[in-house]
Amino acid sequence: MNTNICFLWNTTGIDKAAFSANGSVEGWPVANLQHPQPAKAWKCPTGKGEITILCDDTEMITAVAIIGHNLGVDSTLTIRGYEDDLATEVYSETFEVIQPVYTPAELLPCNSSPLGYPSDDDLAVLPRTTAVFFLKEALCQYKYKIEIDNGDKPFHVGRLIMSDHFEPDHNISPGWRETPVDTSNIGYSLGGQLYADDRKRRYSFSFALNYLSEGEIYGALRKLLYHCGISRPLVVSLIPDDPLLRQQTSLYCTLKSSVSVVHNSKNQSSANFIVEEYL
Repeated sequence: MNTNICFLWNTTGIDKAAFSANGSVEGWPVANLQHPQPAKAWKCPTGKGEITILCDDTEMITAVAIIGHNLGVDSTLTIRGYEDDLATEVYSETFEVIQPVYTPAELLPCNSSPLGYPSDDDLAVLPRTTAVFFLKEALCQYKYKIEIDNGDKPFHVGRLIMSDHFEPDHNISPGWRETPVDTSNIGYSLGGQLYADDRKRRYSFSFALNYLSEGEIYGALRKLLYHCGISRPLVVSLIPDDPLLRQQTSLYCTLKSSVSVVHNSKNQSSANFIVEEYL
């Protein structure tokens, strides 16, 4: 069970792996799962989708995340690991997608909704569409399968993250700050009329990691910062040990700036993070 903040990111091997699926809607291929922009999604024409991932080398996997999904109530995700021949299964684990995206029909009336939200306006701010799953043991295979069961309803997924995640020994301290980010602009036309360039809102989180050990700094943290930088997206799961809150507080994001590590003393180093939603 994960009790501290967790970081996930795609390895180069997963980004370059060969993806195939049992079906795709024309114009929405499974290769879109490797694109950093979730709007370029894979659309499955049926309620049951199977993704095969063939890597050039073994890839260490301890966590999986799906971003930009519209999976419904009681949907599940199964991950399977295979030997080289793709016939000998060495691992299988099934997860429930705890926090689904609700349709306006499910939200109204509010007493019939599983979460009781009163209007479809809540869809824009309440349910997050990043689901994170932590495996019960680490995998290091060439070939994987992801099976998604959404009943009889076709679905889409915008991004698939598979990684060896980083969980520091000490949690964020003393907490984190959540800030709505509005990049809209207000200006004047040449004729003097006031106009607004209204853009989609996003969220920014800032937090600090204290009491970092030398092993964490020169191991997983350095690997994460080197691979992602400020340009490649990652997933930050702020409350990973609660299945419902994990989906509410897991952010598909980028680092807003380079992370400075302050070496206070041996095993007493710290790092400050600011991450912003990747839309």
